[in-house]
Amino acid sequence: MIGIEIKAFILSKKEKVSACQDSYAINLAEGRFAIADGVSRSYHPEFVAQKLCRDYVKEGFHDVSIPTLLRGLYEDWDSRSSAFESALTEEKRERALSRRNAIPPGASTFAFLHVNCLCSIAEFHVLGDSSIIYSPINGDVSFYNSNVSQDEDGNQIVSFDNYPMFVCVNGASRGEIRHGTIPLEAGYLVLATDSVASWIYETMKEEPDLMDSLWAIKNNDTFAKLATDCRSVGKMDDDLTLMILRINKVSCPYIINRYLFEVPPVSLLEGLFPLPSLLLPDRVIAQDEMPGIELDTKIEEPSDKDKSTSLFRRIFGLWK
Repeated sequence: MIGIEIKAFILSKKEKVSACQDSYAINLAEGRFAIADGVSRSYHPEFVAQKLCRDYVKEGFHDVSIPTLLRGLYEDWDSRSSAFESALTEEKRERALSRRNAIPPGASTFAFLHVNCLCSIAEFHVLGDSSIIYSPINGDVSFYNSNVSQDEDGNQIVSFDNYPMFVCVNGASRGEIRHGTIPLEAGYLVLATDSVASWIYETMKEEPDLMDSLWAIKNNDTFAKLATDCRSVGKMDDDLTLMILRINKVSCPYIINRYLFEVPPVSLLEGLFPLPSLLLPDRVIAQDEMPGIELDTKIEEPSDKDKSTSLFRRIFGLWK
């Protein structure tokens, strides 16, 4: 059996939180975790990303297939897009409608994870380059997305390109959902949208203790500092979502929220931009009752020796 501790962070590429096209949702009671990355070259992809995440983590949702995901997706996207347009000035509404007619309708990649703590196993579904990363303490790191292949020596090759596979509200989806299971040992499971996942993929080659460093991130301000430093060298230049599950071998299974970041609503856009949301047992938290930040003050700081051994830690100053 296993116990799970979880942290999740989300950050917009732009200053306005309403511009974020990523989303995540969590159902702690069901052990369901979802992230999605709206395709930027489509119209209001954030609405698609949010609905995909919310639908997956609902109790009783089991059939992860394109036809099932498409149920009600167009209607939800169309309704919310129309509500957005109606709130604009006439000039801006004309520009928005012109853009709506000129580009594809909303589309999104996603990564879904269902963890069974009693059986120590995780089931995943991924489409596109939103990724699930499994890093056991004693074992090799594995990446799961739609763009994973192997070289002639059997080593994993993971690509993050500008033409991902996705689900689109008009049914013109691209690619097939990758599905599988992961037997779990002590270590980490990570869900990350493409810009974070590609950075992790490259950084882990030189920083084998990267997962420990990521787990040490204690709040969204620290995550934002990491993003700023990476963006200064051309990395993570996109909306960012990072969800980290620390796996412990235990005699009594549990899932504990260590830190879930909730973007506060923007008063002028309330109702038009329902932002990344947390789904708890039996109910969805409404936008006017967003949860506060929960921090675990008992997480131990690393030793001085640990602080000095990681290039990642020295560069990004996670312990400052």
